[in-house]
Amino acid sequence: MWLTEFDLLIWIVFIDGLSWSVAYAIGPWQAGRHLMAKNEHVVLRASIYALIIIIFMQYAIYGLGGFVNLANPNIEPVETVIIWAAKNMVPEFLGALLLAGIMAAALSSASTFLSLIGFSLSNDIVKRDEPLTLGKTRIIMMITGIVVLIASFYFPANIFWLMIFIGTVFSSSWGVVGFMSVWSKKLTADAAFWGMISGLVFNVVPAALVYFEFISLPSYMNPAIIGVVVSLIVTLFMCTRTTVTRAEARYRMRMHRPPEEDCDPAAIKKTMIAPIIQIIFGFIMPFLLIYNYVIPYQRGAGQLLPDGSLDWTQVEPILAVSWVFIHVPLGCLTIYILRTRYARGIKTRRH
Repeated sequence: MWLTEFDLLIWIVFIDGLSWSVAYAIGPWQAGRHLMAKNEHVVLRASIYALIIIIFMQYAIYGLGGFVNLANPNIEPVETVIIWAAKNMVPEFLGALLLAGIMAAALSSASTFLSLIGFSLSNDIVKRDEPLTLGKTRIIMMITGIVVLIASFYFPANIFWLMIFIGTVFSSSWGVVGFMSVWSKKLTADAAFWGMISGLVFNVVPAALVYFEFISLPSYMNPAIIGVVVSLIVTLFMCTRTTVTRAEARYRMRMHRPPEEDCDPAAIKKTMIAPIIQIIFGFIMPFLLIYNYVIPYQRGAGQLLPDGSLDWTQVEPILAVSWVFIHVPLGCLTIYILRTRYARGIKTRRH
């Protein structure tokens, strides 16, 4: 569906890559789970271990997709591939277990997003002069559920592209504000509000116009990119027109102050294991990928050099080696954070 390699590169880097990276960082489903964590060390360790584990889950999913494709390459719609396999390629007990797992995951995600929508409506959008009662909250949730149910009949049944669109919406509307609310000393409430609104509008509106074929945009003018750029411009402009209040400045300062219970040498030492494992993982994976993926791929595609060595001008070896430049710096960054944020907190507390 991409006319040129450049169009595909734009989509991979900015839409499938950076947009979803931002969505993972600022998404409400992530924040909800972080708030439940025992402390910040649990969040750091869980994030790193999840980053490593999900790679092997990807291998399992891609391998399963190829395996099912050998049995039936004509499954429609494509989102039902695993469901078809559960019904036709495994014993009934395993198929029922797999379908139950799919339903559990779907219901969990649906309930999480529905509760987030209902909470935002009842807490942030609906104006009221008195505290909201449980009965009124239930009414708002019921109305929200009915609207979502009706909308589901009109949206195309394409889970992959729907999730891609949702990720870009979060990135364009919350991305700039999410990071600036932590790292910028000049961000104000008004700047954050208009930055989110502008990013949302300039993503959804162009995306809708493209979907209904009113306009056609080049790959570098993807609605997600437009939304992020507009959100950044509007946020920076509003920062120059508004002033950070004393309460906002103090809140941000307290946010950067590590909790005393996290400045524990034993907890720091335990958390330090995770980035060390990630660094080792970053050094090992290129060798595993080259010997188990790149060499077999180039042999099958006839891309090996006449002497049987790898053709390093192809993209596959470059992607394999790139793991070093991703996971090793991330592991080093985590070690730096542990030493500066928490170890420094111990010294400050002692003084």
